[in-house]
Amino acid sequence: PGSGAQGGLVNRWAQKDFYWQWDNMLKWNRSFGKHSLDFTGLLNWEKFQRWRTQAENEAFQPSDNLGFHGIEFGTVPNVGSNDIYRTGAAMMARLHYSFADRYLITATVRRDGYSAFGQENPWATFPSVALGWGFTEEPFFKNLNVNWLDYAKLRLSYGENGNRSVGEYAALMQLRAMKYLYIDQKTGELVNANTFYCNSMANPHLKWEKTTSYNIGLDFTTLGGRLGGGIDIYHKSTTDLLNDRQLPTIIGYPSVKSNIGEVWNRGVELSLHSTNIQNNVLTWRTTFNLAYNKNTIKHLYGVMEDVKDENGNVIGQKEANDIDKGYFIDHALDEVWSFKFIGVWQENEREEAAKYGQIPGDPKILDADKNYKYSNDDKVFLGNTTPKVRWNMRNEFTLFKNFDISFSMYSYLGHIKKQNRFTNNNALLNTVNQIKCDYWTAENPINDYPRLSAKSPSGITYYIYKKASFMRIDNLSFGYSFPKNLLKPVKLEALRLNLTVKNLGYFTGWPAYDPEHSDANTPRTVTFGINMTL
Repeated sequence: PGSGAQGGLVNRWAQKDFYWQWDNMLKWNRSFGKHSLDFTGLLNWEKFQRWRTQAENEAFQPSDNLGFHGIEFGTVPNVGSNDIYRTGAAMMARLHYSFADRYLITATVRRDGYSAFGQENPWATFPSVALGWGFTEEPFFKNLNVNWLDYAKLRLSYGENGNRSVGEYAALMQLRAMKYLYIDQKTGELVNANTFYCNSMANPHLKWEKTTSYNIGLDFTTLGGRLGGGIDIYHKSTTDLLNDRQLPTIIGYPSVKSNIGEVWNRGVELSLHSTNIQNNVLTWRTTFNLAYNKNTIKHLYGVMEDVKDENGNVIGQKEANDIDKGYFIDHALDEVWSFKFIGVWQENEREEAAKYGQIPGDPKILDADKNYKYSNDDKVFLGNTTPKVRWNMRNEFTLFKNFDISFSMYSYLGHIKKQNRFTNNNALLNTVNQIKCDYWTAENPINDYPRLSAKSPSGITYYIYKKASFMRIDNLSFGYSFPKNLLKPVKLEALRLNLTVKNLGYFTGWPAYDPEHSDANTPRTVTFGINMTL
């Protein structure tokens, strides 16, 4: 419990959180001959509950001094409370079998329940199976005398998992209270009455969001263990997405929480680790990871619309897009669909700019249909806000077994970001901007950024998007471990000095701030440490 007072306002609240979880695990394994079995069983229960009560009041009479121990003396009371309750349970069984460390199979089935889903679908089952084949252990492969390949294993897997990220009461019809004032016809007094209305529509069919994954992979070690890694190609299909389905206004609810749509994610992941140099003087090791992912909306709400030819004749049907949310079939979830900034109106284009209600220095926006008006027909796909490619690399050096140096870097590629300050729609850049921002003038007729107090075409809002790919040198570290023979006279077991620089720098074409955090710069930190063992 707690209370506080400031400026005549007194706030008292009490909150209790209760979380309970019980996990049980059973493991069994056995090996006989070339066969090996390993079984794991899991049983889980969980419960969470929160109670909260809050009371506020202000404008205490005759004095605010009455408030702290007399919250009822205020004249503007406000009270509230809530109770959150959810439970979950899970059962899982997994069996792993291998033969001669050459053929491997893992089968798993999981059964999960969650109280937030509708009464008809609180439980869901998620199976998976994975196969592995160490083909380099086969006799036929050994006869090939492929000496450069030490070990290789093919993997194939299928699996399902679920997502329960939904509000505790999303499947239920919820009530909201309102105050209603009326005058009593007999007494003439003003009466303050409570009224209730249905705030959300119930959905007893609400169920788990499900992702089905297919994966094929290869693990390998070569060159006497100096180089190894793996490559994976995957396809993930997420169905029954937990989202708000928009409803016609005549129903009385703006939306209902539903399972709608299907999204695909396809990609490739590569991981490598190598020992580049290894001798008594220098050891150099490298790890590298690369990931590419593309997501695509395959289905939305199942609402169909007519497809018409150039004469207006219906020639078929297709699933409708959700224009209000910017969701389009066969496009990515994060793909930007908006008006396109294509430059700045110049002095020699004054007459043409006037047709849009603009003057030289104002932003020039793509008018796709050339009708001097702007609508959804003029919007285009500009790019993705999520990086398509991510990679990271770490190098470690050991010199004379006592000095060590390491540095790591990573990169995000193939995405765009918007920067509101680039639109120059104000006249006080020196007081509202924290970045150096260029702008158009008659003497500086650039085509990248508009003039101060630039005016957009009537009725539209636009943004300037820029490529935000970058590479960051994330961590640079130096260390020295003292030889033990130098530590014996001072009776120390170990002594190590280290210096680490975090966020050393980055390379990018993004014109403002840190490309990873577009509204702020990431600080650079330097840390010096001493580790000592007596």
